Amino acid sequence: MPECEYFGRCGGCSTQHLPYKAQLENKKRFVLHLLQRVLDKVAEPKIYSGPEYHYRNRMDFVFCNKGLGLRKRRKFDKIIPIKHCKISSERINELLKEVWDWYEANKSTIEPFQHRKALGTLKYAVIRATLSGDSSISFIMNEASSHLREHVELVKEFASKTTANNVIVGYVPRRSDLSIAKECFPVKGRLELEECLQGKRFLFHSQAFFQTNSHMASELVGYCYQVMNGYPTTQATLVDLFGGVGSFGICLGELFKEVLIIDNASESIECAAKNLSTNNIKGNAIAADASVLGKLNLSPPLYMIVDPPRSGMHRKVIARVIETKPDVLLYVSCNPKQLAKELPSFSKYYTIKSLAIFDMFPHTPHVEVVVELLRK
Repeated sequence: MPECEYFGRCGGCSTQHLPYKAQLENKKRFVLHLLQRVLDKVAEPKIYSGPEYHYRNRMDFVFCNKGLGLRKRRKFDKIIPIKHCKISSERINELLKEVWDWYEANKSTIEPFQHRKALGTLKYAVIRATLSGDSSISFIMNEASSHLREHVELVKEFASKTTANNVIVGYVPRRSDLSIAKECFPVKGRLELEECLQGKRFLFHSQAFFQTNSHMASELVGYCYQVMNGYPTTQATLVDLFGGVGSFGICLGELFKEVLIIDNASESIECAAKNLSTNNIKGNAIAADASVLGKLNLSPPLYMIVDPPRSGMHRKVIARVIETKPDVLLYVSCNPKQLAKELPSFSKYYTIKSLAIFDMFPHTPHVEVVVELLRK
């Protein structure tokens, strides 16, 4: 039986009705089916998993006329009010209750955004809570609202009472469904949070990407460390492409002569530069898209980790990666379907040595895959 009272209505989970072991086996079969054309003699992959519930360090709760919650399955503009989420961390649920209490006390004044009409003010309460004990609540508002000032004052009142470390206001375009804001400011604390992975300290921006399951993110980078530790890397450069705040590069950095972190999100790269310094890792962080690979004049020996978004890598980026000639390439994919389309492009130059599967999001169809590619 599903543990969540909202299951079946809320669109957050889809497989809570299945035993967790069955979910893992289904995901494994799904990945192997997609990749069977390119796997050849690769050993049976291991699937790594962690806590089944209370694993998410970020939740984007949507404001509505009845409070705040998550979207109904397959209904963009229908919100299911939710007061406790089984896959959110317990700290997020504590902060969610604080936001609910604030909403109830001010509901005659608060103007939730109406998604069908694209009118109103408050869009999201994005709550983040790290295993290190840091937390933030970002109130995302419609920049075109004529009631921004009143809502900012309400948020300031909330900030004076909440136990969250950081409270942030962000503005997004009226017709955008973004839950992160370029234009933002803190009303309590700061814009960044801290997390610890594999004993390394990471600063990340509240309005930028960071792995949503900290426990499994630590497992993931730990696995990549073990793989790379099997190669002669002490005089090599590690390129962390789509590197964000540098989670892979910094956790593996002690194995290499230097690390190069590349990402097109300037907020993340600013944090990556600080994270390199904080963790005493020699290297650089570059704010650029992946095409910059062709301009860097990198010298061998080279190793590379790529962790692209769900859309995967453009064919021109794949060409740049191949031209760079890393001895070992770890492809970390959050979209196995896209991975299956791209792997054949590497087959002329690389052999698939191993495959690992990580269940970052229990009770959902999402799964992460790591492919170890060895240059022929």
